[in-house]
Amino acid sequence: MLKVSYYIDVRKRAQELGCNIPTSIALLPRNFEISASKEELIHESTTPTVRVLWRQNGITETPFEQPEEKFPFVSEHAFEWIGPTIFISAMLFKSKPTLGDNRAECYLKLSNRMV
Repeated sequence: MLKVSYYIDVRKRAQELGCNIPTSIALLPRNFEISASKEELIHESTTPTVRVLWRQNGITETPFEQPEEKFPFVSEHAFEWIGPTIFISAMLFKSKPTLGDNRAECYLKLSNRMV
């Protein structure tokens, strides 16, 4: 299910934590909003899979972590697939006004490739 919602100021929060500031599309760490420090940030275990699929499809991500940094992954052993939260910056929407037109279709295509 695709859910679009309002969220905290990601740029400000990334600065507070000392993370890269996303300028396009990014995968939010699970605890991005409540983490006390960058060292506490964790990604969903499916994050690497999404990143590979994005690269294969020419989608450029602005990761929160530096290339030499690796945030740990959390894996919950459940029946359902738990994907990471995808952040799309306002800057990207402004530069590509039709991006939101097919976001559900794009998400479904990515999700179907993972099954």
